[in-house]
Amino acid sequence: MIPFATLDTPALLVDLDVLERNLDRMAAFCRGSTVQLRAHFKAHRMAEVSRRQVERGAGGITCAKLAEAEALAPLGFDRLLVANQVVGHHKWARLARLAERCEVIVGMDDIEVARSTAAAAREVGSTVGVLVEVNIGMDRCGVQPCEPALELARRCADIPGLAFRGFMGYEGHLVQLERAEKEAGCRRDLALLTETAQNCRDAGLPVEIVSAGGTGSWDITGRFPGVTELQCGTYALMDLLFHEVAGAPFEYACTVLSTVISRPAQDRAITDAGKKSLHASFGMARPLDLPGTQLDALYSEHGRLRLPDPTAELRPGDRVRFIPYYLEGTVNLYDRAYAVRGSEVVDEWPVTGRDCSH
Repeated sequence: MIPFATLDTPALLVDLDVLERNLDRMAAFCRGSTVQLRAHFKAHRMAEVSRRQVERGAGGITCAKLAEAEALAPLGFDRLLVANQVVGHHKWARLARLAERCEVIVGMDDIEVARSTAAAAREVGSTVGVLVEVNIGMDRCGVQPCEPALELARRCADIPGLAFRGFMGYEGHLVQLERAEKEAGCRRDLALLTETAQNCRDAGLPVEIVSAGGTGSWDITGRFPGVTELQCGTYALMDLLFHEVAGAPFEYACTVLSTVISRPAQDRAITDAGKKSLHASFGMARPLDLPGTQLDALYSEHGRLRLPDPTAELRPGDRVRFIPYYLEGTVNLYDRAYAVRGSEVVDEWPVTGRDCSH
């Protein structure tokens, strides 16, 4: 083991003690409810985190892209949901081959895509699971609730090469609302999803899975009658966006270690963590142990710290750890993360899903 302070920078760190507390909290919640966690991979993108989630009871892994599922399958993950639309002849062929080696389910909102997916599966003798995606207010992908979703489910269930498994939806348009408004909105919109599922059952078509939720609404969605799966992911490592904007009560397990490379003025210092080390979408990262100090600008290779105390002893060679504002984008900038306990590096983890955007 080596002290993490000796690492070359910028470096991505994962605090194992904090990670394990976050994972344990979500696992305990799911054990005490009627939902199972199908943990989202896209936020942390590390197979080692996914393994720990499965060890704590997660019933599978959710992926944002087909390439993420393809990266996880050879590592022993065999219950994979691609919670997205998979479109294009190359992707349908890849999906069909993936379904030969593990259980794979995909989101679906178009009958022609369903037919093409099924044709690719039949060609190699596999079966692709399907969750009909329902638009419950996000206005991204998805068919309309109730009859349109039921009709697509019926048609998918009749196509050889597909296995209809249920429905999915996402209430992401609500996660930044104040708590009372968020709860009311989730109850309203999740009712559309669960009513659709019940209509399907009433029509004689079995519904095994009703999948929804994320870190921003985990405890609301996880208690909503009729929802069977949560797709939470960011909670494991956590970021400022979901903690401060969405109010998720998990701890910061992920930081970026940087080095001060210049102190050109009393009121500012420059670090080696810029836009290529800290994703700039949505907001600025925050120094972990420098109260009142702000990261007020990011350049390609430089981060500018504004120092409220001109006497602060921050000089070239000193280390600063940043809490990412947007975890998903930040993790995707790195090939590896260093797992630490206290001040020691105990392991090095590949960022398995880096650049798996296809």
